[in-house]
Amino acid sequence: MDYNRTTDEKLAELFNAGDETAFETLYKRYEGVIKGFARTFYFFGGDTEDLWQEGFFALYSATKTFDKQKAEQTSTSFKTYAYSCIKFRMLNAVSAQSTDKRKALNSTVSIDESVETIVEEGASPEDIIISYERKNEITESIKEKLSDFEKSVFDLYIEGYTYTEIAEMLGVTPKSVDNALQRIKDKCKKPTE
Repeated sequence: MDYNRTTDEKLAELFNAGDETAFETLYKRYEGVIKGFARTFYFFGGDTEDLWQEGFFALYSATKTFDKQKAEQTSTSFKTYAYSCIKFRMLNAVSAQSTDKRKALNSTVSIDESVETIVEEGASPEDIIISYERKNEITESIKEKLSDFEKSVFDLYIEGYTYTEIAEMLGVTPKSVDNALQRIKDKCKKPTE
């Protein structure tokens, strides 16, 4: 079987029948999405690695709970469902962490909690589009607070470049990139004046 040519829906079905390779294939397809969300939500108080772990668990849960028949009735693809699960779980984790700074991020949300919420609420494609638009609004509001250098660092970081790659592209040291990211994160925590 050529897993790379198999649909997400079929891979979820195969995984639930015990095929571990099917989930590995799904993970490879969604790894960039998970990392992208983790990098974005980092600025709202999350730790990138903890958020990545939340995204992984969300994908795993989405794969386990995906109901093909219900999806066909609502015209929802696995991709839409998985994106919703990943995003909402990360948002819940960041929100939970910001309300209790003493808790570890990875202990604040159960593996299936956000998935069950999405299943109950029946997140529609419109909901997902609105949430992406909201994310873009938040990103733009962050950029309004930044210097030109910080904007450049922010954009490259969100695109997935490493500190070293960003430093090389901007002609600065990795420490300068790290300092800029810390300033960005601090500015995101301050209330808008």
